[in-house]
Amino acid sequence: MSVGIRGKLMASFGVVLLLLGFVGYLGWKNTVEFSTSFGVLYDDRLMPLVHLKDVEESLYELHMSAIAYSAADEEERALIRAEDAQWLEFADGSTAALAETNLPEAARQEFDRWNEVFPAYLAARQELLDMRDRFQIDEADALL
Repeated sequence: MSVGIRGKLMASFGVVLLLLGFVGYLGWKNTVEFSTSFGVLYDDRLMPLVHLKDVEESLYELHMSAIAYSAADEEERALIRAEDAQWLEFADGSTAALAETNLPEAARQEFDRWNEVFPAYLAARQELLDMRDRFQIDEADALL
């Protein structure tokens, strides 16, 4: 039995169709794997950086307000203290969100150290503001 031109064309078309299906399956499979990998990369690496940037921003604002505190009058000092409460809340929220992320071991150790040091910073900062309220400017400037 001899296969004619029509049979050969249909067979070759079938083979091409099977190869196209195989390539499509591989593309779909790789897309799903890459999407999953990028999701993990986003959650494990990018989100901690975003939370860390938020903590850094709040610390910067707290530091700048401590510097501006000595030149402020009573009304401005009350405003600075009110804003400080907001920045501290923002820092606490960002720190809590950072704690919930999947940090590498070295970063986790640094984060634990941060949690030990941060309360001491807040206490020293509060002491600095209180000194400036008592007009102990030289002693307060020595803390900076």
